[in-house]
Amino acid sequence: MASHPTSTSNQPRRVELALLLFYVLFLFLGCALIPAFDLDEALYQSVASHMKQSGNWFLMQWNGTPLFHKPPFYYWLIALSSLCIDGASAPVSTFAARLPSAIASLLLLFVLIKTQTRQTLRPAFGFLLFTAPLITAGAILFDPIQSLLLVLFFLASESWLKTGQVPALKRALGLSAIVASAALFKGLNGFFIPLGYALAMSVFHITIRQVRSLIFVFGTAALITASGYFYLDQTLGRAFTQEFFFVHHFGRASTAMEGHGGAWYYFPLVFILGCGPALYFLRHFTRSQGLWILSVIGFFFFSKTSLPHYVWPAWPVAALAVNEARTHQKYFRFAAVPPFALGFLAIFLAFPDAAARLSEWISSPSAHAILTARPALTAPQQSLFFLGGTLQFLIGALMLSQRARVHSVALLHIASLGMIFFTGAKHYDDWTQAPLQRLAIAAEKSAGTEGCIRYVGPTSAVFSSALQGGRMVNNCVTADAQALIVPEWKSKECEEFSLTRTLHDSYFWLCLKP
Repeated sequence: MASHPTSTSNQPRRVELALLLFYVLFLFLGCALIPAFDLDEALYQSVASHMKQSGNWFLMQWNGTPLFHKPPFYYWLIALSSLCIDGASAPVSTFAARLPSAIASLLLLFVLIKTQTRQTLRPAFGFLLFTAPLITAGAILFDPIQSLLLVLFFLASESWLKTGQVPALKRALGLSAIVASAALFKGLNGFFIPLGYALAMSVFHITIRQVRSLIFVFGTAALITASGYFYLDQTLGRAFTQEFFFVHHFGRASTAMEGHGGAWYYFPLVFILGCGPALYFLRHFTRSQGLWILSVIGFFFFSKTSLPHYVWPAWPVAALAVNEARTHQKYFRFAAVPPFALGFLAIFLAFPDAAARLSEWISSPSAHAILTARPALTAPQQSLFFLGGTLQFLIGALMLSQRARVHSVALLHIASLGMIFFTGAKHYDDWTQAPLQRLAIAAEKSAGTEGCIRYVGPTSAVFSSALQGGRMVNNCVTADAQALIVPEWKSKECEEFSLTRTLHDSYFWLCLKP
């Protein structure tokens, strides 16, 4: 009796190609069109630009101050990208700064696709349904590249840890190198997440040989990692070790740095919300997939500092559980809530007085100031917001009707996010430049043309263009400043340097000498 192929197996391979090309277009248009955001993105871009133009590949500085938040390797990738794209003398452009993360995200998708052996359309394309990694795929952040390394470890170690077999020496050394690279690239989470996962998996196949394998793989990784950080300590000085480990490891774990705190359910909730439409298609996590996700969330669970991109390495592995099977699909209808919510928000923001109404529900002074200062959208911007929101409603409707399919929803989701976020980013660019220009003029009038004026914030493309490039170049120290322009969240620096808050515009303060 002839078997009837599934609906997905009848679809031509060109659907996959179209989806891949659509994703590449989305990714690289985002790199080119979206400005660097304050704080982390513009900060990392600025550090890499200073490193490149100084010619010192170990000099990590921001506004003349050493910055030891992270190891230098990501800045090297940004600087190398800029050398190829911008030339040797130009500062790092936003496109060049975004390119390493974009390439890593693209490689990650190819890795997920490569793991699929079935002949039907590969559900690994379901990774494009995950909202959080989709909108940060080209962000100037460490996480996409470190996540690529961690996912490579997960895939390369899965068969070894599932069966309890001892890996060959070459594979064991490769696993050690991957773990060490992840730990050296961003921090020790790159070591302890794989270690926690491996220990959890080994519980089911514990033997003396398995224990020896674990000791060899992670002992070798620890030796490489320790050697790398010892070299950085000798090259950069003890200040790097103290700030990187004691402040940005133990300090972040014990205190909520820069106000980034969260409740005990913060990371599980971020993981669920970040899945976006993929929630509808997630089916039957394998033991290894479930333990990996728990290892990622569990590592940060007790951390006092909470940021959403910490759980980035969990989403690609969750994508391997994407499946179009209709079994018990009615229980997954709650997954239509995020698309409807995002669609409603996008349509709501398209109306002229939406920001003012939304600000009434916001308690953060900075967010309140940003929303109330937002100018009206133009007619094309309103149309794109409305259309993007409508596509999210369509995704929700497909889910409720049980007609949603991975590839069609992925296409709709990428198109919708492109309309919403590209338009929103351009709008953000517009309404941050205007207040900075007004404050720059006011500062110049008060301090005079020879007076010391500083802007305390990353010199991203948005801010440098607003500050007219040549006038406010931060070529004097803050202690000598007659005028200081600061974002809302850094306004305490005014009092630290005996300056008085004089003028507030959008979410910026102008502080002057009394």
